[in-house]
Amino acid sequence: MQVIVSTNLAVSLSGPASNASYSGASTVFTATGSGGNPIYSYNFYINNTVVTNGVSGNTFTTSTLSNNDVVKVKITDSYGCSVFSSDLTMTIHSQPNPVLYHE
Repeated sequence: MQVIVSTNLAVSLSGPASNASYSGASTVFTATGSGGNPIYSYNFYINNTVVTNGVSGNTFTTSTLSNNDVVKVKITDSYGCSVFSSDLTMTIHSQPNPVLYHE
């Protein structure tokens, strides 16, 4: 007997506007799962390496991103089916250096 499991499991990943942030800035990513069989678990990745620090449920917060780092998430439903989000390639800008003037 062959069993075929069909799922409409999907996940989207949102991050900062235009996938851009500043060096050392706290950057938040939120995964939204749908379909499949809830309850979902989430694994976040930077450059294909799973990360655990800064992960809370479907949210990942980090301040250690470098330019061109790729962030993605894998969602797994209660049946063990999983799917990856699209990649978010980050643009990380240098922190501006404020200049103080005194007259």
